[in-house]
Amino acid sequence: MSANRPPSRLAAAVEARLPGIFREIEADLAGLRTRFPGTVVSSWWRSKSHNERVGGAQGSQHLAGLAVDLVPPRRDWAQAAVWLRSHRWTVIDEGDHLHAQVFRASSRVAAFVKSLSRFA
Repeated sequence: MSANRPPSRLAAAVEARLPGIFREIEADLAGLRTRFPGTVVSSWWRSKSHNERVGGAQGSQHLAGLAVDLVPPRRDWAQAAVWLRSHRWTVIDEGDHLHAQVFRASSRVAAFVKSLSRFA
């Protein structure tokens, strides 16, 4: 699995539309790891081919670096989800990990992510 920040060209395109977004994401991830030591970020940015291999949605926010998959210690699972939601993340409990994304899923967000594909 990949917990990589998006490639610089894609990151620049996202930042042009959402200034400071990666600084905010990185701050939130650091805060989460401080609050819940042992939390692992198992996936952040995904290439299109990697996203297809793992069964990700076509308009996945992972493709733009706007979603992360996290595995907090089991004892902190529910509290980590609450913490993320309090920091404006949309969180889905996938059973074996928490999927957190910047925006709620919508056709508009999927179109935004798709518009960035030429920068990946």
